[in-house]
Amino acid sequence: MPTDPSWHRLRRICLLAAVAGLAFWLRIVQVGESLWLDELHTAWVVADGAGQLAPRAAIGNQSPAYFALVWSVTKFAGASEWSLRLPSILAGVALAVGVHLAVVRWTACWSAGLLAAVLVAVDRNCVFYGQEARPYALVQLVGLLHVVLFAGVLRRSA
Repeated sequence: MPTDPSWHRLRRICLLAAVAGLAFWLRIVQVGESLWLDELHTAWVVADGAGQLAPRAAIGNQSPAYFALVWSVTKFAGASEWSLRLPSILAGVALAVGVHLAVVRWTACWSAGLLAAVLVAVDRNCVFYGQEARPYALVQLVGLLHVVLFAGVLRRSA
């Protein structure tokens, strides 16, 4: 096996891409199935344009920000199971990659980051939330961002 640093970097990128691919595949494997009750609420909120997002989101006790994202996707891709679920799918994949980056930064151990990414990629709850037309995967991703930012603040103040 070559000892060239660029070879190791390429190998690491390929491994992380494989984990991201696994996360993506696990989240799309059932994406074409019919929407269930809560996902139908998402479809209803975005069905009649941006003007209805806030009042309809409030009926479901949700923030309109997530629905604005879904509405923008459906505006360009049409309203389907795929387009309604796409923001969650992408957030779920980004969560696995983001966890990898955070763990590597905190531990300086690339292998630990890869293991953390694999665990997020295959976690039953992360997969479930990452394939629903609901805001939960995006909330997980924003939660990770908050933890990373808070850790950065703590590191700077120490």
